[in-house]
Amino acid sequence: MVPPIGSLIVKSFHVYFSTLKKFVPYLLVFLFLSVLLSFFNTSKPLLSLLIPNVYVKVIIYLFSSIFFSILGFILSLSFIKVAGLHYLGQPIPKFWNNIKDSFFLTFRNLATFVFLAIPAIILYVFYLFSIMGYVNFVVVFIGLWLIILLGVLVYIWFSFVLVDLALENGRGLSAVVSSVKIVRGRVWSVFIRLFLPSFLLYIIFAVLNWLFGMLFGNTIFYTVIMLLLTLAIIPFGMVVPTVLYCDLKQQDPQELLKEEIV
Repeated sequence: MVPPIGSLIVKSFHVYFSTLKKFVPYLLVFLFLSVLLSFFNTSKPLLSLLIPNVYVKVIIYLFSSIFFSILGFILSLSFIKVAGLHYLGQPIPKFWNNIKDSFFLTFRNLATFVFLAIPAIILYVFYLFSIMGYVNFVVVFIGLWLIILLGVLVYIWFSFVLVDLALENGRGLSAVVSSVKIVRGRVWSVFIRLFLPSFLLYIIFAVLNWLFGMLFGNTIFYTVIMLLLTLAIIPFGMVVPTVLYCDLKQQDPQELLKEEIV
């Protein structure tokens, strides 16, 4: 049986607030990487002058996208391990040990991560070619919608791959199979439970953004507050699937077997 939405939301927020302090060093790393990415994006005009060849630029952009995606996977695995082990009542590894384990886990399963990132990579390539004028607008529009639809389906079916890798220390293929088995027969139930808690947090964030905007206007203080809030809510995106995964894995095996047969 899939856990009730209300129960999942309450448990997700409880785990989130209970582990928020432990997420601080990971969020500082994320902030540093965001600054690097921002610097890279602002350096694109200079790169265009230094490297006029369009194909070389596309290759550079593609590899930079893959590089930052790998770093994102490392941080995601670290977030999941902190939240999952806390929820299961197990000891949480120290920051550097967790980052190191996630680093090696990422490179052991690099092919899996590339597979999961295919929709995003294709979307990025479409975007590059569209802004350079090499692809017709109609083709871009249709292609983007197809890729977005593919991305949603991949997100639902493989939503627990990272969680399985982080908590079970598994391999890519076994993690993919495990995720598909958990989702099979209850795709939309899983999707709703993954979507609603994050949507609720988005509404809260939007209200806070509007409130602080009204109170402080477009000031440095407002910018700092919103930056801190944005950083603080990032781990929540990993907490929800982690809690849901743990609840589904703890089901009675006979009940899970019946759901798979249905």
